[in-house]
Amino acid sequence: MSSTGGGDLVIAARSALLAALHALRPYRGAVIVIGAQATYLHPGAVQVAIAEATKDSDLALDTRTGFTAR
Repeated sequence: MSSTGGGDLVIAARSALLAALHALRPYRGAVIVIGAQATYLHPGAVQVAIAEATKDSDLALDTRTGFTAR
């Protein structure tokens, strides 16, 4: 078991985030993934010490886009 509460919970949390992102795909220009999940989804080549996983997901919507579906 990891310090984040167990592998099954982490998998469920990541699945929920991916499902939300899929549902919001028409508005992808306005969706911003923030917090730790952003670090895990788009790490690039950065070499920093971070926790292995997180259970929470943080999304923001950029209201300047007008939420126009594509």
